[in-house]
Amino acid sequence: MYRIALAFECVDSVNTHIMKGILAYARQNPLFEFLFFANSDARGLEDLKNWNGDGAIVALTTNEAISIAETFDFPAVNISSECNNASIPRVYRDHAEIAIDATNHFASLGVEQIAYLGLRDTYYSEIKWALIQKESAELCKQATSLFIDRPSSLLYEEQMAEQFKTWLKSHTFPIGLLLDNDDFYPFVHQACTQIGLKIPQDIAVLSVRNSRASQFYEVSLSSYEFNNIKHGMLTMKTLHALLENRADEVDLDVSIKGIKLHERESSNILHCRDHRLSAAVKHIKEKTRSLHSVDEIADAVGCSRRTLENSIKEELGCTLRQFLINEKLRNVKYLIDNHLYGDIYDLASKTGFSSSRHLRNVFLKNEGCKLESYLNNKLDSNHSF
Repeated sequence: MYRIALAFECVDSVNTHIMKGILAYARQNPLFEFLFFANSDARGLEDLKNWNGDGAIVALTTNEAISIAETFDFPAVNISSECNNASIPRVYRDHAEIAIDATNHFASLGVEQIAYLGLRDTYYSEIKWALIQKESAELCKQATSLFIDRPSSLLYEEQMAEQFKTWLKSHTFPIGLLLDNDDFYPFVHQACTQIGLKIPQDIAVLSVRNSRASQFYEVSLSSYEFNNIKHGMLTMKTLHALLENRADEVDLDVSIKGIKLHERESSNILHCRDHRLSAAVKHIKEKTRSLHSVDEIADAVGCSRRTLENSIKEELGCTLRQFLINEKLRNVKYLIDNHLYGDIYDLASKTGFSSSRHLRNVFLKNEGCKLESYLNNKLDSNHSF
């Protein structure tokens, strides 16, 4: 039986799911017993230097912590990418994938500037910013960034908010803003309110982590989620190979692929060149549930149906009716993804379909699969992420 030290804090949903992956691997391979250490900062790691166990899983967030881990007499695997140091075997989340996806997502919303709020002197923030610049240039979009320290006190958070407001005012709106962490969102939302900017109308916001609070803010937060259970399982697989001297069988610097964007209100916007089409899109998004015909939309914005149809075909490549259907289906998927709705009659009622049969038929025609299959797949994926 191998004795394994778990030297990372398990206080948020990310590390909780990593822990689930670790324990899932241990259930499949009943060779391990675990000892929990409170944290993995330098002081906590010092306690491990004289430990007589067999291995450790650690979150090395500073060069000092890495230096201590290098002195261990047992194999250790690092689950953090805050520092770019491969001297300790590492299994980490792929932040490059998020940068590329977020930049293209913002471009699809019609914004011209893409802004990034990252952590200073943090490797994964540097990765994201480099790729945001590259992708933005290829899409002919402007990119800007602000790097801040991790919040450490209420006073510092207030100072950080002032710095953020000054930086934000330098932009031409609308913009897309990627946050390095969901924890930034409360002060970002407050700062926007104080200077008269609206989310998502002026600033479409995406974030990273998909914390439990994301869906409960006044304007719910669109956020990326990593496959953290897979992260935990691959970490244990790597450590297991090291314990059995099979290092040549595994990659000792593993980037976990696979992200999931939970789209919510903070990015639910679409900017169009034609102001009449923008007004129509806004009306559709605000009144999706109660709208049933294209003529209702044209009447609401004081424009002919023909004019709107020509404009939406030119800018978005679809008909006005198809855009309305897409919005209704987006709301259906939002309820399934974020609230695990399984009652199809209730889904139809809440999203403006005339009946559950109508919803089933429209979903099958537009999504290429049965609604019941989508529901089952989402339930399965929520267990695997």
